[in-house]
Amino acid sequence: GELLPAKLVLKAKNPSLIGTAKTSFEFQFNVANQSDRDLTVKFAARAPQGFQTAFQEAYGSQDIASIPIEAGKDKDLKVKVTPPSDAKAGNYPVAVQVQAEDTTADGQMVMQITGQPTLKLTGENGRLSTTATAGNTSPVSLTLSNDGSAPAKDISLTSSPPTDWKVSFQPDKIAQLAPGQKIDVQAQLT
Repeated sequence: GELLPAKLVLKAKNPSLIGTAKTSFEFQFNVANQSDRDLTVKFAARAPQGFQTAFQEAYGSQDIASIPIEAGKDKDLKVKVTPPSDAKAGNYPVAVQVQAEDTTADGQMVMQITGQPTLKLTGENGRLSTTATAGNTSPVSLTLSNDGSAPAKDISLTSSPPTDWKVSFQPDKIAQLAPGQKIDVQAQLT
């Protein structure tokens, strides 16, 4: 008899995921071999530059580049996508292709990366120490910066000073600090 052409079908189980740049996204998908013969199926992923991809069986942890699938059977798989730690908030497409002999099947997945604020408080020359005399007011210049990928909102500056000391900040509340933005803060030690 005549051999029918190889045929693969790819179905994404969770085509859209949400997380931060620190999230490892795991897209599960199913590959069906709708051929009349066993096939060795190879995988390829196209992700944005700097994103790492690895294929695994759905319940496995070993990275694989291909997998045998018997005629008329299917396998549950996943592609694990790790964004670079400095990935900005936004939607990032991931294209998956499976291939065997002269046939391919494609799937599209989307990572929605949400931003994350990262606040940093630094003093002059990078120091957070100073000399102060009890009973006198000592000003300290500080810089508050947001090194993250999303705005920081409703920021309150507080302190835990030693007994008999007071610390106040000007300003002591900041409504919002955008990514990459810096603001000067004065701390008064008394």
